[in-house]
Amino acid sequence: MAIDSKTGTKVLGYLLFVMLGMAPQLLQNAIFAETPMFCNTLPEGQKISSFIVAAFMFANIVTIVYFIVQNIHPLPDIMSISVIIVVSGWASILVAFFWADTFHGISLSLLAMSFIAAAMGNTSVLVFFAFASSFYPIFTSALSVGYSLSGAFAFLIYLAQNYFAQSPRFSSETYFLISFFALVLFSSAFVVILMMKAKFGDTFSP
Repeated sequence: MAIDSKTGTKVLGYLLFVMLGMAPQLLQNAIFAETPMFCNTLPEGQKISSFIVAAFMFANIVTIVYFIVQNIHPLPDIMSISVIIVVSGWASILVAFFWADTFHGISLSLLAMSFIAAAMGNTSVLVFFAFASSFYPIFTSALSVGYSLSGAFAFLIYLAQNYFAQSPRFSSETYFLISFFALVLFSSAFVVILMMKAKFGDTFSP
């Protein structure tokens, strides 16, 4: 049975929204998945995982501030998404090269990047789903699928690094660079979605 062009466009759109959903929380998930490696390297030892979770929690302050600002002076979703993607990308690069840096025995660099990653990831839930709501409902469900797959993808990178290996197959620096390139790939879906919306119009949004 032949698939008409509208159906094909919606299938492609669904896949693009899945990809887009995998992007904003990828670094946050990647940092958390890599905590067993941090425990063996950083001065906090086993406690580093608790500190990372605390940084994630404190990052909700940024989400609350964004929510307040959005109610007072709404910001365009496209601009907010672009900021989240760019900041997450830079944070991915910085954590790759500076995660092991400490300040007075505190893994300040990693914790700062954890805070930024969570601030972007947590806030993205407000922004990305607001953006998806201007499209057909099926694309909102696709975005949800992408969010759920993001953690699994980060864990797969960690398994590739450590599973059935007496020592890591590649360094944490390489691990985070892989995460960065995956983030760039998934984020590219955003540009394609905007292009397809401009080209196909009612096939993508009501």
